[in-house]
Amino acid sequence: LRRRCRWMLVTDATADFSMEMVCLRDTMQMAQDERLCSFFDPQNSLRGVEPLMEDFQNSTKACLRIGVLYDCWDPWDEDREQQRGEIFFVRMRLIDFDKKVGCQRITKQEVVDGAQPSSHGTTTGTPDLYRHELGGCCCD
Repeated sequence: LRRRCRWMLVTDATADFSMEMVCLRDTMQMAQDERLCSFFDPQNSLRGVEPLMEDFQNSTKACLRIGVLYDCWDPWDEDREQQRGEIFFVRMRLIDFDKKVGCQRITKQEVVDGAQPSSHGTTTGTPDLYRHELGGCCCD
């Protein structure tokens, strides 16, 4: 935001399972406290960003677009066009916790010895694990 970028891609790598978007909200608050910019709904500039974020939190959408207006605290100069930007916030987790996910387990030989993957795991192509059963590293 300090660089006044036109487009910003934001992914959430926190353990924010309730999708409260704490890091994004904190960043936006700091930007407003520093008077860098303000935020709005790009589909309806009269709508605030808080209802937009709440709608996203309760939806199954993968991406949230947030409008950014720079120089909104500076005295208005009619000859100068205000610079705008957009934040694209990408949800980094599955929405449906009960949905099965396809996963091919990594063997110890692949990790330690650098062996090529074998034809282990699901052979039918049908997912056999639920999201909550997946871990960061699955070794047999």
